[in-house]
Amino acid sequence: MGSSTLSVTGEPKWFSGYRQKNKTGFESFSTAKKPYFFSPKKKWVDFSPGGSDARAPVELEKKGVRVLSWEQAFNDKSLDVKSLLEKESPQAEFEWFVNAFFNAGFVLVIDNKTDVSAPLEWTFSGKKDVAYKVLIVVKESVSGVAWIEHLKGNFEGGYFQSIVLEDNANASFVRLFDVNADGFVSLQSFIGKDASLSPSNGFLNARELKCSVANHLTNSGGKVSQRDVCFGSGKAGFDVLFSNNHRVGNCFSRCVFKGVFLDASNAAFDGMIRIFPNAQQSDALLECHGMLLSKSATANMIPGLEILADDVKATHSASVAHVDEDAIFYLESKGIPRQECEKMIVSGFLESVANELSPLLRERVLGLLEEKIAARLE
Repeated sequence: MGSSTLSVTGEPKWFSGYRQKNKTGFESFSTAKKPYFFSPKKKWVDFSPGGSDARAPVELEKKGVRVLSWEQAFNDKSLDVKSLLEKESPQAEFEWFVNAFFNAGFVLVIDNKTDVSAPLEWTFSGKKDVAYKVLIVVKESVSGVAWIEHLKGNFEGGYFQSIVLEDNANASFVRLFDVNADGFVSLQSFIGKDASLSPSNGFLNARELKCSVANHLTNSGGKVSQRDVCFGSGKAGFDVLFSNNHRVGNCFSRCVFKGVFLDASNAAFDGMIRIFPNAQQSDALLECHGMLLSKSATANMIPGLEILADDVKATHSASVAHVDEDAIFYLESKGIPRQECEKMIVSGFLESVANELSPLLRERVLGLLEEKIAARLE
């Protein structure tokens, strides 16, 4: 396991306590897992102290996104980095791990000087044996943010991204994972008063990807609508731990997860709606559905409710099924080859999720999905 001396440039003294707290959390984390999930403990990479701060592409800066190294963020008086990090609530061992040992990353700030007339699109390539931590802050009352992030390369060391949406802000985030190795990814969001976040993940390629997704509604009037798709082929494996957390009342959440699995690919989605005792008047929905295109593919979809308030609306549903042979038969009767039938059915299944995205993102994401589906089902 990594050394406790790891750091990024310019860490303040209080940050050593943050690292130590997370190191303790990682070491004490229970490795007990349900049998349908991947083995929880892998050989953790041994990092060298003092990694370099990764920098976001210059195109984000050209659009007015403030791109800060962690050293710059620690010294930026307009950001209270300490209080932002204290909001975090790790729910998986690799989240504790990245917080304790990350050696690269940056902070992105989207404010009223950022050009949001078109999607903010960029590509981030991970490297082996590097643990990345990225903090994204959408400032108060900023609206119309549309974000497309392409995550490629290797995330064996871990990638932890936190989004903080300040009061009255409105943003849509799409993250597309095309990972060529094992990966450990954590995605958290914290949603302010009367703020609205629409995050979406496209799990399109990986060898074995473990991902923790947690949205926290921390102020009244907050809304989050999560829309995720997963497309597995070969021997790819996807392990997704998800939660929408209603910590206060009068908040709204939705989550829809849909996956299609070919060959010997496999997936496990463990989703949870948590409604805390003071979160009256919460409205929550969780759906998870899987489609299997081969006898060797497997998927487990497990939705759950944890409700500690009595004046709420909360619903969940789940399904896993092989492709509908009746639908295939009907389409073939119209002269359509089976391969094209499968493409049509898969496209309709996954694109129903993408159609819920904001107009600025919808066509871009639909085009990318079509490319992936066509390539995998040749």
